[in-house]
Amino acid sequence: MLSKKTRSAEPEMFIAGFRNHVESASGAKQKFAPIRGFANKAAEHAARIAGTVELFEDSAAVEIQVEAMNCGISAVLWYLEESLRISGSSNPAGHLLDVAKVLRWIHEKELEKVTLPDIYHYSPVRSAGAARKVAEVLKAHNHPLEPKTSRGTKKISVLGMNGKKSREWWEIHPDSNGNILDEG
Repeated sequence: MLSKKTRSAEPEMFIAGFRNHVESASGAKQKFAPIRGFANKAAEHAARIAGTVELFEDSAAVEIQVEAMNCGISAVLWYLEESLRISGSSNPAGHLLDVAKVLRWIHEKELEKVTLPDIYHYSPVRSAGAARKVAEVLKAHNHPLEPKTSRGTKKISVLGMNGKKSREWWEIHPDSNGNILDEG
């Protein structure tokens, strides 16, 4: 991780550079944004690990050497990547798994129409926000269709599975295949 030029650098300068790197990668729509809470503490974790490594190498050490700091930063970078992987955030197509589950659910239930509350109350997706995202992806792939309405008229409400009316509903495309992941 360290180039020959930075081997003589002070560990404080090195950890500051790491902190700045992780902080910029934690902004909105950046790599570490989904794990911002953990990423915000990455430099402190790296310093703690570096201290442990330094004391393992020399139990009488009173300061952390650059090589130990490099070990701490390498370890924390691994943990950051693992945190992304475990949370599913490192897979840009991970959201398609939820979409596929909902589409499969729609076909198993043989629904001809589906409301937004149906999706977040009865499908595998259990939040309104996630249900909206799923509905947008499905609409983009022509699985559910907006009902035909006359120009200038509002979409009528329909009864959902819970017996309540909703204006957020869609007709299921008759040729929809039940698995969005097979579309390629």
